[in-house]
Amino acid sequence: MIIVSHLGNGLDFETPEGKKHTINGVNDVLRGQEMGVLTVGGGVTTTLDDEAGEYFFKAYADFEAVKNGLIYVCKTEKDAKSQIKEKQELRHGKEPVDTTDPKQTRTQKAR
Repeated sequence: MIIVSHLGNGLDFETPEGKKHTINGVNDVLRGQEMGVLTVGGGVTTTLDDEAGEYFFKAYADFEAVKNGLIYVCKTEKDAKSQIKEKQELRHGKEPVDTTDPKQTRTQKAR
């Protein structure tokens, strides 16, 4: 089962048998790095056995990332790449802030 994730970080879960699995996140490439640039947009794939994937989507059906389409299943790697490209504008909410953009750096007066 090919799972696509648009989350910024990976997601670990455990099946009832106690086997641990990870769904990759777009910024997992930065793990262990001293410095790096956070990814904005995009997505990554994770291949899980069907049983683990089915368990994840059943157990986490109410998880916001699943409900909002940030994590989903594709039939083929080609389909996954196409979906990632099509959904390039999806945002996970942990993107870096552009400090030169007043819309992203609103401040309030102290009361």
